[in-house]
Amino acid sequence: DRSLTVELNATCSAAYTDEAAAVYEIDLTAGVVHATDAALKLALQGDWMSLDGLTNARRVRNIVVDTMEKKRSITLNLFGVYSATSYNDYVKACTIYSDESGQVSIIDKVDSNRISAASVPYASDSDKLRKALMEDFVCTATYAAISGKLNLQLSVLQSYLDYQRNMPWYEMNQNIQLGYALGLIPKGGLNSTLNTTPSFPHACITVRVRYSIDAVMNMFFSDRLNLVARTQDDLEQIGRETMTGMLNPEDPTDKVRIAVLQNSNTWAVMDSLGNPNAFGTIDGLRNFGPTLLAAVTSDWVSIRWWADIVDKVGPILGDTIRALQNVPGADPSHNPKFMKERARLENALGAVTRNTSAAFVHGWGVAVIFAISGRHGSAEMELAWSSNRQHYGPQ
Repeated sequence: DRSLTVELNATCSAAYTDEAAAVYEIDLTAGVVHATDAALKLALQGDWMSLDGLTNARRVRNIVVDTMEKKRSITLNLFGVYSATSYNDYVKACTIYSDESGQVSIIDKVDSNRISAASVPYASDSDKLRKALMEDFVCTATYAAISGKLNLQLSVLQSYLDYQRNMPWYEMNQNIQLGYALGLIPKGGLNSTLNTTPSFPHACITVRVRYSIDAVMNMFFSDRLNLVARTQDDLEQIGRETMTGMLNPEDPTDKVRIAVLQNSNTWAVMDSLGNPNAFGTIDGLRNFGPTLLAAVTSDWVSIRWWADIVDKVGPILGDTIRALQNVPGADPSHNPKFMKERARLENALGAVTRNTSAAFVHGWGVAVIFAISGRHGSAEMELAWSSNRQHYGPQ
């Protein structure tokens, strides 16, 4: 309301005192006569809006419709809220962080090092925040997966935000590749934009993907009806394919990364060693310089970390769901078998949030979850820079 008042006052004060608030040019020799007469009658009574509907009228000035509507959104990330005794206790025990993209994160002080920036108090590191959101998405998904018998109406939403004052071409291309991976942007649909724009001032990319319970089950189980958990090899293969799709084959570094991601023999040796510090001894990687080796290592760390999470959580989640299905009655909290499996699941999820080594290609975390869901998520995406704005998916 205040914004509208300020905008209206600014428009009015810019006018001379003897200038009309509304000016229209109307061609009386064109258009539908009775519609023109009716609109003119309403205008003389103070209602000018009907004039805008006339094909034979042109608005020269109207201070009311010249006001501008401006929208702002804020993203709040709540970490650890389900483990709090009450919302009051949760808020009292939390630290609030913000980053340059405008995201505000409220997180338990005990766990605040997960996203905090080392150099600035109460500021969050965007890469740490992106990783923490990925971790907690996995935790939230497990809640949703066991919700059936408990009659919990849970929805699972994964979000992604990337803002930079001046986003380089390479990073915008990665974000566009995410749009391709989600099936939102037609393949090659923004090639002309990429070909003519070297950098993107004030770029902000937002993505939201909402998943049904069936889609969540697909994430953990290759056969969700029989609760057959996905294997490590299956998960890594999907991760490698998704990562390959996010890279630019025209870029020399990305070209090498793609070759490693597609080389099953080299990848198997990396898995077998399991120590990134020893990757420089592997045939095919031995001649890589430090920067290139670091990029390849980062890809392996990201994919292996993510696959380990789902691989370890999936079987325990399956056991928990089976135990829950066999609980008589509606309240499982007094059933020893279920509570034992629930404790195992809790420990597995705790291990997820204690791992701090992953480093994601921008958007890869969203793309790979969408892939293992069977592409069953409902996605929307918005790309904005300077005065440009492109929206894909449902509004």
